[in-house]
Amino acid sequence: MFAGMLALCDFEKKEVALTDNGVIISNFKVSILVPYDEIKEFRLGDSKATVGSIIVTFMSKTPFGNKIYFKPVVDLRETKRLLQLAGVRLEGGFNRV
Repeated sequence: MFAGMLALCDFEKKEVALTDNGVIISNFKVSILVPYDEIKEFRLGDSKATVGSIIVTFMSKTPFGNKIYFKPVVDLRETKRLLQLAGVRLEGGFNRV
């Protein structure tokens, strides 16, 4: 399973990919894999600044911080389907997608 995505985190572009094992985050120099069981929540952005974004909060700090925001390059319904297939628990707003 793979969904290429572009993320904004600290205003630097990141690439985010959903895999069977977790979320891969890359700043084009360093890549990390965060397993799904180390992710606290996935939720939809609900403010003017985050509308259309997915917010991923991690259980502990990663080299990219405790949280990332990204805008999927695939449809939100497809993103939701991929996350559900991976067994990820979705929070805030995903029930409307």
